[in-house]
Amino acid sequence: MLNTPWVILTEVLMTAFIIWVIRYMRYHNEDFTIRVLAVSLLSLDMMGGMFDALLYYSVSGGGFFGSILSFNIAMLFMSVALVYIFLTGIKTHITTLTRNRALGMALVLVWNEVSMALFLRILAYYTEGLSTTLQIPDFFGLSITNFIFLAPMIAEMLFFIFTFTGDGLERRILLSIFLMQVADPALLGNAGPIIPLLIIYSILMLLAIYIIFSYVYRNRSKIAGTGRNLVAWFIFIVVVSAAGLAEPIFVTGPFGISWLIFASSMVISMFFYFLVVLGWFHYGSKMEVRNADAQPS
Repeated sequence: MLNTPWVILTEVLMTAFIIWVIRYMRYHNEDFTIRVLAVSLLSLDMMGGMFDALLYYSVSGGGFFGSILSFNIAMLFMSVALVYIFLTGIKTHITTLTRNRALGMALVLVWNEVSMALFLRILAYYTEGLSTTLQIPDFFGLSITNFIFLAPMIAEMLFFIFTFTGDGLERRILLSIFLMQVADPALLGNAGPIIPLLIIYSILMLLAIYIIFSYVYRNRSKIAGTGRNLVAWFIFIVVVSAAGLAEPIFVTGPFGISWLIFASSMVISMFFYFLVVLGWFHYGSKMEVRNADAQPS
């Protein structure tokens, strides 16, 4: 792997940054003012735009025009965020983290994670740009299924498993999604032990299904609409993940394309994780925050 110190440093800093932003939004769930929106959105937008700009600069081969376009990419995202914050401040009196804003922030968080994974893939493995159309989906599949994406994802999931104060089903959902990601069969590429990891992943998937449905069965008379939505999302992720495991049987190469559906399931899982942590499934209710979730400085 190339540029290992820079890859590790970027992952550590970005993981800490994402955790801080989520804690900041959770802490201000009931007083989600325009200031909180601006700090959260601009911070995430700046990071995501920076990764996309660096990614474009890397694959374009640099040069004068590559530098100009890369700068414009970063500025475009910042401009969109500033316009949105300005219009929101004029038209709306923000008081809480609403369902729509939680959805939007979850999408922005996923965009940051994916952008970081794509850029770090270039930084760690590629010395040349993408020259063919087929390389784009292959590159995406390789980037998302690789441990470069998995490591910060697992770290963030672990943090919120230990600090999240939702109900019993939500906590089991978080744990189950974590189990389904920790043994990614393609994390080391085609040179890695795919079959052993595939067996481990299948066992952990069955364990995750048992954790959820044993709880649902025991509490079936108490599961409300929110619980049913959580279970429906979980079933959808299991189906997509299973399809991703089957895809390499029919699509044998390139490696990234043969694992493209599974890569998509990982992105969906992270999006679902952010929705749960941000309280999207409890729109209109007060989000519980532990005392340990003190306001970040």
